[in-house]
Amino acid sequence: LSMLDWGGGLGHYAVLAGALLPGVELDYHCKDLSAFCAEGARLLPDATFHSDDACLERTYDLVMASGSLQCSRDWREVAAGLVRATGRYLYVTRLPVQLTSPSVVVRQHAGVQGFNDDLLGWFLNRDEFIGQVTARGMRLVREFYVDEYPYVPGAIEQPDVRGFLFEPAGPTDAGSVPAES
Repeated sequence: LSMLDWGGGLGHYAVLAGALLPGVELDYHCKDLSAFCAEGARLLPDATFHSDDACLERTYDLVMASGSLQCSRDWREVAAGLVRATGRYLYVTRLPVQLTSPSVVVRQHAGVQGFNDDLLGWFLNRDEFIGQVTARGMRLVREFYVDEYPYVPGAIEQPDVRGFLFEPAGPTDAGSVPAES
């Protein structure tokens, strides 16, 4: 089973996958900042860590982005790369989405998470996000509600946090945007 964990930090999903799928050979790849990759490679020598986008030059059975796509300056370009790298499933989760407002960059006061600086990230419009992924040949299989609620004072719309499981679309359903589930 091959897996790309986009923004996977130290590779904790490799450890979880190994525990959940004993006996399954996991070809785990993680893309993150170079400091995380260096420490992850030390902790998990059987995993492959990437600090650049070269990991997008092949395909994986599962491509996952958990809590990371919204941190990308150009989320559309990153989503397109993740789709190209998807062999069977793309799972984007812990994604803050707005149902009625357009996608917008927000400033997150991240002291509670242990960061010294504020972080910039996206609250994505749900339909725009799904439309970007489905326009590249994927089909939404399932949508998940995630029990996280970031709050941004003064925001026009507070986001839901959701997960989305996609698979390659058949020739007749490419580009369709399913109704909210």
